[in-house]
Amino acid sequence: MVTGRLSCPRCNKRIRQVRDGFTQAGSQRYRCRSCGYRYTPSPKDQGYPEEVRFQALQLYLEGDSMREVVFTYVPDQDYNHAKIQGGLTNGTLEDAVVTVDGADLDITQKTPGHSSNRVITLEGSVVGCDTITITITWLSSNQGDVITGEWSASGGFDVPGLE
Repeated sequence: MVTGRLSCPRCNKRIRQVRDGFTQAGSQRYRCRSCGYRYTPSPKDQGYPEEVRFQALQLYLEGDSMREVVFTYVPDQDYNHAKIQGGLTNGTLEDAVVTVDGADLDITQKTPGHSSNRVITLEGSVVGCDTITITITWLSSNQGDVITGEWSASGGFDVPGLE
């Protein structure tokens, strides 16, 4: 599609400007058919918002970092009671932030004994749920903090997968 409003940044011609795909950030690219130059007149920001980058830098300078993992579960049928459980090595001993989309599940976290591990349990009904997405975000004070072991699901789930 030819547009008369754009002009090529290289040759300044306003004619023969055509759409030429999109950038990774989703901005419309154009190509000048006169000189072959590809350009993006209104590029979208790529990456995280400034506030998130600032928070990440601040946490890094303080020796901490935010970690996040996303699990997706697909119930193979309706169950009134389902349970999803797994572990998190969390050096800060603080609760992780757990959000659930697609189901109304009760979330509990506990630390067994005097360890720094955290057991996260989600329980509730999955009647009428197609896909359940669980996002776990936690503050980490050392590079070894990980999601531990195998996460298990009972009450009619396919094998869980990481996104």
